[in-house]
Amino acid sequence: MTIYKKLIMFTKNAKLSGPLKTSPWRKAAMGSWHGAGDPTVYGFVDVDAGMAMEYIKKLREKTGQRVTLSHFCGKIAAEICRRHPEINRILRFGKIYQRETIDVFFMVATDSAGEDLSGLVIRDADRKSIQEIAREMESRLDLIRSGRDPDFINVKRQLSRIPAGLVRSALRLLGFIMFQLNLWSPLLGCARDAFGGVMVTNVGSLGIHGAWAPLIPYTHVPFVMSVGALRDAPVVKDGVVCAGRLITIGATVDHRIIDGLKASQISKTVQRIFENPEAEFGSI
Repeated sequence: MTIYKKLIMFTKNAKLSGPLKTSPWRKAAMGSWHGAGDPTVYGFVDVDAGMAMEYIKKLREKTGQRVTLSHFCGKIAAEICRRHPEINRILRFGKIYQRETIDVFFMVATDSAGEDLSGLVIRDADRKSIQEIAREMESRLDLIRSGRDPDFINVKRQLSRIPAGLVRSALRLLGFIMFQLNLWSPLLGCARDAFGGVMVTNVGSLGIHGAWAPLIPYTHVPFVMSVGALRDAPVVKDGVVCAGRLITIGATVDHRIIDGLKASQISKTVQRIFENPEAEFGSI
């Protein structure tokens, strides 16, 4: 395909509704900060993961699928966006737009040594079960790690051609085209809507108990969830102190889109699902 043909193939990058009405406070928030590097808000919640781990164990035994805490939390991220659609939005030229699909981006290690990082998007994650998410991720990871994933290959090829001093400018230009202008073309060298509406990173796989991941400006994603490592700790159940398995869930949000009230609702949803996953996701 010639460059000329690629240039005229620009189509919409993400499926978005029309611009939404915003309150005076929201307009002030959008006007107070220039970019996603400024309005970052961090938060975390410690949850007892005992019930979640039992639920994951049952899923593994029934389906034979290798389900992990990453897949479970990815489903939680999708569920958060479904229950609180105000989170699944994007900011363009001072106006907020609703995303029409719920797509979750997982940050992953692309080699066994963990020296190279990348990611993959699970489309319509709210409509998929945890085991379906796990199966799709496993298939995509096999392609990436074996060097057979076309999107991953294209991105690495394009980045290798850009001088180090120009990478930042190139990424910002890419983000501007794809998300501010909402345009996409094969010429850009990456997948359409490459980062979804929410990101999940499992820092616990690196042995880290808790961490806040940064918002990445060129992705225009307003919410990043980090999953810490499981740890034994005392918990109080029915007024009695007993042994528990705690996990720290970190959240990094763009305050122009997500405020304190919405962050509180996110926290309550996370806790509710961890406390009784069968009631929230269905019995096994």
